[in-house]
Amino acid sequence: MSSSSVRKRLQEATPGPWEKEEDSPAITGPVGAARDDRMIIYDEGGHSEEDADLIAHAPTDLALALDVIEIAAELHETQRHVGDPCPLCIALAAFETAP
Repeated sequence: MSSSSVRKRLQEATPGPWEKEEDSPAITGPVGAARDDRMIIYDEGGHSEEDADLIAHAPTDLALALDVIEIAAELHETQRHVGDPCPLCIALAAFETAP
């Protein structure tokens, strides 16, 4: 996996923002879109409102996490490695090689 492949998936997905409906496991989005242009994801399988909240926030949270990863990688290129092996090198390599 690379940050560019994750960003590509985010860009190709239905744009947000998404929101969790109050007291319901339903997620709707994009917020503010005309009724015919909105998508509703509803689970009757008994999943929790917390699951819906996580899914609704995932695109925004993921984009922020990618920003942090990319900034850390850029800074790390110019900094001295800390330890042997370097924990940041290990974490960045794990991210880049994940499926």
